[in-house]
Amino acid sequence: MADPAQEALRQTLLATVASLLNLEDVSGSDNFFELGGHSIIAAQMLRMLEPELGYRAPLRHVFESEDLDELAARLSDGLGEAKAVP
Repeated sequence: MADPAQEALRQTLLATVASLLNLEDVSGSDNFFELGGHSIIAAQMLRMLEPELGYRAPLRHVFESEDLDELAARLSDGLGEAKAVP
């Protein structure tokens, strides 16, 4: 079973992507860019996730992730090493 904090982050990520891209249903196996996302929306998404993350995630995480589950994993990796958000 996944860590509850990681699963909560995953669910928040999926809901955020769905909201930003005006989609009803988004799954972890979906690719952000194939759903219609682009760099400006990616930056907006990461800014929206900062309160949940507790740190500013690098934009490259979005570009380097095959799907939203991988992105969630990359983002949750930083939770233990969270840097203060200015």
